[in-house]
Amino acid sequence: MFAWLGRLLGYGGKRRNPPPARPRAGRGQVRARYDAAQTTAGNAKHWGGADGLGPVAANWAGTRYVLRNRARYEYENNSYCGGMVETLANDSIGTGPRPQVRSADPAFDAAVEARFREWAGGVIPGQGEDTAGIGLAGKLRLARQTRTALGEVFLLLTTDAETARPVKLDVTPLEPDHVDTPYGGRSAHPNVWEGVEYGPNRKPVAYHVAREHPGDGTMGGMTWDRVEARHVVHWFKPKRCGQVRGVPEITAALPLFNDLRRYTLASVAAAETAASVAAVLESDAPADGEDAVEGEPFETFELERGSLMNLPSGHRLGQVKAEQPTTTYPAFKREIVSEVGRGLHMPYNVAAGDSSTYNYASGRLDHTEYGDATRVEQAETNEKVLDRVFAAWYREARLVPGHLPPQPAGGFTLSWQYDGSPHVDPVKEATAQQQRLQNSTTTLRRECELAGLDWEEVLAQRARERRRMAELGIPDPAAPVAPPPPATDPEEEESADA
Repeated sequence: MFAWLGRLLGYGGKRRNPPPARPRAGRGQVRARYDAAQTTAGNAKHWGGADGLGPVAANWAGTRYVLRNRARYEYENNSYCGGMVETLANDSIGTGPRPQVRSADPAFDAAVEARFREWAGGVIPGQGEDTAGIGLAGKLRLARQTRTALGEVFLLLTTDAETARPVKLDVTPLEPDHVDTPYGGRSAHPNVWEGVEYGPNRKPVAYHVAREHPGDGTMGGMTWDRVEARHVVHWFKPKRCGQVRGVPEITAALPLFNDLRRYTLASVAAAETAASVAAVLESDAPADGEDAVEGEPFETFELERGSLMNLPSGHRLGQVKAEQPTTTYPAFKREIVSEVGRGLHMPYNVAAGDSSTYNYASGRLDHTEYGDATRVEQAETNEKVLDRVFAAWYREARLVPGHLPPQPAGGFTLSWQYDGSPHVDPVKEATAQQQRLQNSTTTLRRECELAGLDWEEVLAQRARERRRMAELGIPDPAAPVAPPPPATDPEEEESADA
């Protein structure tokens, strides 16, 4: 059944269409040459790792195992790496996406949004701790961190039978180590590859999931579950067509993180060595001369604090110059952090947490691309994760009597709202927002979404505030101010009186 996969990996079966014979250059023919296709003594080592492996073979289990372990090590021990991974999760997920339901019935929309927030968030007021939500925002941030550091994450849609919540659905994030081909390996499961079971249409139909992490050293052996694909969200970022498993998104940066730490440790060690020697005693006299002072080479002795010293004839006292860190050390760190951040679409000031070298214009320019990448990431999160989670929740919520109002005949649309990004200059942004609203190039809903707000909640709250200010006799600061009466000429008034 899976002969196509074997041919893809380069073993088993015969080629139906052999590659065409290489054409020979003859008289009158033009033979194009590419410098990058030439192998010379100077570039042989550089291109030594280039291969023709397919997207499945290139990311086989052994390769991913090594990459995951090294990425985990850097994530847990390198502050730059850990900060970048968590910053990506905080910026793309934030405090948690919120559903925006739109139908012909506003009451239905508000009820669905409120019930979902209760399920995803905290404790329902007055109903006890056992009704607490699943903490969806925190799980999504953890899943995003896992996807960046380890390359992929699996979200299991499970049932929590012990909770008192009306909807028993739960979301459990798992590291990629949990999903693998069980027991006898590929020979015992010919339609399972890297823990993913495929159907005739080459689409996943099930996942083989270990209940225990392989690295926990379970004494009783591994226990496997076959979970249908409709209950699993496999979230990874493919870089090649046909790729079935993910590799860490920081793979290309792993050597750079290593160089950064090595250079930092070497600079610190050199500085400590120079600082540990207070002074050195030098002599111009030969070692076996008459004026030589007895003493062993590299012998150390203590100096009394605040004292004067009489040196032997021909000797002078000097201090070791601390030459670390060098002037190139900050530049080296900046270049490394910038190169690492480029692979994650993250500008330097975000990757390093340092904007001291930025001005206002350059900061905004760098954040433009980062903001675009974040919005693309959020759209992918909606499509691959949130829409599936909401569909599973809504399917179960409809089965709970009285939990949701009847669905309108025309159905509803679903979108997701994320936290807004604060502007560096709020006054300029407010002015631009007002101009966009006045010339009708935007809507209140759009402006509120950019700020991470629900436009209907904003209008409802604003109406309540205006009513309350009117009751207390407080003038509304947003009310239009009446223009002052036109000034009159005193001479005209006198003529009018006459």
